[in-house]
Amino acid sequence: MTQTTELPALPDGVDILNQEPFCPDASGNSSYRIVWSLPAAVPDHMADLDIRLGATQLPDGSIVNDGTTEHEVPTIYVGGHSHPVADARALANALQDLADLADTWTGTTDVHAVMANAHRAVRAAYILLRTEPGNVGDYLRAALDSISDAEEVIR
Repeated sequence: MTQTTELPALPDGVDILNQEPFCPDASGNSSYRIVWSLPAAVPDHMADLDIRLGATQLPDGSIVNDGTTEHEVPTIYVGGHSHPVADARALANALQDLADLADTWTGTTDVHAVMANAHRAVRAAYILLRTEPGNVGDYLRAALDSISDAEEVIR
């Protein structure tokens, strides 16, 4: 009798056309697969710069994130260079800081971009912290509402 094993669902944002099959790990005791995100949206003139997330998914559907196994933790790939998530965030912040400095030097400010960046940052914090004890989620939700109101005013 053939026994079928149901595969876990792929995570949100995954590139379903660019997936690897489950394969046994070095010990032969468990299996894993590498899942890839869709490429990040970039302007057309940067389309050859492939930016995406790669992560190890276990048969229970979880994504390895502890660094204590032989499997890799989630990694951001930028044009063939790999960066752990914390380093990718640091790189993104450094790029944003330099873009802001360029705006300061040239006396140009894209108000809509500034508001979009504020919204993105507060939304990311809200998603990560909304279930924490205390009312951090409430404060962040209120901040999101205030940013949305400010965005409406400058339109």
